[in-house]
Amino acid sequence: MIGAQIGFGVYVDTERAYAIQLSNRFGRVGLMGYGETEIKPAGGEPEAYSKAVGEAVRLAAGKAGFSGKTVAAALPGKDVVIRYFEMPLIPKNEWAAAIRYEAQKYMTLNPEDVYFNFEVETNKRDKRMRVVFLASPKETMQRMMSAYLDAGLSLRTLEPVSMSLMRAFLHHHPLKDSGAHAIIDVRNDGTINILIVRGRLLLMARDSVILKPGPGEGQPPSPDFGALITEMNLSLNYFFKNFKKEEIHNVFLLTDTDPLFKSWPERLGAELGLPIETPALNQLFGESDVYAPGRTVAMGLALREAAAFPARGSNLMPSDVAKTTRRAVETATAEQHAQQTRVAGRAQMQKGALIAGLGAFGLQLLTVGAVMAVNSSDAKKLKGMRALYASTEHVADPAAPIADIQAIEKRLADRSRYLVSLMGQRVYVTEKLSELARVMPKSVQLTTLDYLDTESPVGGAPQIILRLAGKALPRGVNPLDELNRLVASLKTSQSFMAGLQEVRISSLRRTPEETSFNIECLSVRQ
Repeated sequence: MIGAQIGFGVYVDTERAYAIQLSNRFGRVGLMGYGETEIKPAGGEPEAYSKAVGEAVRLAAGKAGFSGKTVAAALPGKDVVIRYFEMPLIPKNEWAAAIRYEAQKYMTLNPEDVYFNFEVETNKRDKRMRVVFLASPKETMQRMMSAYLDAGLSLRTLEPVSMSLMRAFLHHHPLKDSGAHAIIDVRNDGTINILIVRGRLLLMARDSVILKPGPGEGQPPSPDFGALITEMNLSLNYFFKNFKKEEIHNVFLLTDTDPLFKSWPERLGAELGLPIETPALNQLFGESDVYAPGRTVAMGLALREAAAFPARGSNLMPSDVAKTTRRAVETATAEQHAQQTRVAGRAQMQKGALIAGLGAFGLQLLTVGAVMAVNSSDAKKLKGMRALYASTEHVADPAAPIADIQAIEKRLADRSRYLVSLMGQRVYVTEKLSELARVMPKSVQLTTLDYLDTESPVGGAPQIILRLAGKALPRGVNPLDELNRLVASLKTSQSFMAGLQEVRISSLRRTPEETSFNIECLSVRQ
């Protein structure tokens, strides 16, 4: 679309994946595509669930009309640390180091094990800084990046779900004053998000579960209004303790589709003594009275990417990691297109060869027929030859000559398979080395490449194992991050993954000087 900024947002909750594509043309936001898909894991293992998430994301994005794109995604509240604190006003070039140091007082995570970002609101009159600090474990984010890479998507943004929800809310319902406002998101599964915002700054975010047991045996649990009141009181007490000069002007209640929620706005207003509003956030879908939580979060993500809402420091995705995943997806997409082109060309060549072969076979039959006609023009002689051929097939002991022929054929076939295997292994290893050289980070040194064509210890199935060993040096980067990026790049390379089903770090040993590793690439030959 000419003159339009396009945004892609993808969100995954416990049950479904949501994808949305928005356009922003001269400040006017329009819906270009939307899709959602249920997550259907094949088993209870974490690997099965992660694979199911990747597949659901891929299908949802396809329904929304895109693939191979760079998107924004959201992290659940339980995976993000959000802390608010104040500091003396300092020069902007000192913010990152000072804020990271100050934030260590408010979280239990090791600073080396998290990605972080922050938003700052300055008050030059008081010479103070208000800081909203966000952090998430690297392991959690890398697991999510891997699922999206499996879906053929790269991530530019990973932010807390509360930020995405706030952005969608403010796009549809701009706040008319600069005071503090509470936004409560209540879902059918009993999860809630409580946000307190001022302007476009998120002052506080809490998430919890407000389920109570079902009314009878075997009845599912349901959201509990009493638990919501308890969570709200805890949130407000915390807020007023830390923001002594702030007041809550309004409370906005966003409820899911369960009929149970219809009476909650009135009951909540009576309990809190505050005005309660229930705004609609789905006008882009032509549904003014429906609130769909997952879809709304995906919309908030797409609004960020479509530049319809100024992006601030809520992105936890480091720029270098985002570039790496984007290159991996672009490479995989290009390889997929090239592979499709090669397959189409190969099919055309095979079709031509088949036609030519059939023509040659037909010509050969005509030639044999002509020779037979010349050499056997006498019909009686030809009939006698046929009779002789038939009697030869029914001799008393035909087993010996047939067995000899079969033995010769087997020896020839074994020699042929051996030669093909030698050539196949040479091509196999050469292709892998070429791709490894292309994606190998500068800080990673490969010391061993071991190729085995053996049998699986379980079931004895023929198995290919490609083993890589090396060292990752701490050259200003985290060696574990570099190895995870290497594995992610290999997984998205079609030429490397040809004949392989899994790539994993099988062992790791870290010292201050270096990190030794082993990577196993496994496949079962069909």
